[in-house]
Amino acid sequence: MNLKVSGHNQDYLKNKKGFTMVELIIAIAIMSIVFAAIFRLMDFGVKSTAYGNEKADEQGQLRLVGLRVTDELRNVFKLDLTTSASASPGIAKANHFAIYQDTSGVVFENIDTSTKTSLSGDLVTDIGFKVTEKNDKVVLLVKIDGLSESLETEVLLNNITTVNNSDIVGTDILEDTFSDSLLGWQDKVWFSQDVGDKD
Repeated sequence: MNLKVSGHNQDYLKNKKGFTMVELIIAIAIMSIVFAAIFRLMDFGVKSTAYGNEKADEQGQLRLVGLRVTDELRNVFKLDLTTSASASPGIAKANHFAIYQDTSGVVFENIDTSTKTSLSGDLVTDIGFKVTEKNDKVVLLVKIDGLSESLETEVLLNNITTVNNSDIVGTDILEDTFSDSLLGWQDKVWFSQDVGDKD
């Protein structure tokens, strides 16, 4: 069976042209540029989200440590600021605790039972303490450093009335401002929550 193409359709098929090689290369080049731009935008979005999540995690750890430290120290009866190298606190009765930085992060230690609880992950790098007086109240300055962020908080010591009494040990540095570094700050606080320690 032979099909004949009429003259009009035959002319149409003869004049029908395809894409040239140059047109195909240009189209592929334009598509490559568009796909590259889309990929870079997606990559930027993924990296921005990861960076934001890391910052949020770090800030969350700093806030949690700050809240726990505030909660633990607000109502102490005795306080001993020392360095982590100190072997024992200047206060040594039952119901004593310590907060300091070690290799696992910020640690809350129950001295009586020798149990340690980690308050932070690896995103918190250092913690420092200073005692000062503000408006006739004793205030503990706490600075918590992370990998790239830091948190500064003040803890009103409700049960300690003056800096210069036997309720506070190791307070040779009294400043009422935060400094950029933790130089001069004490990096361990021993404390008592025992009302029997109140003089």
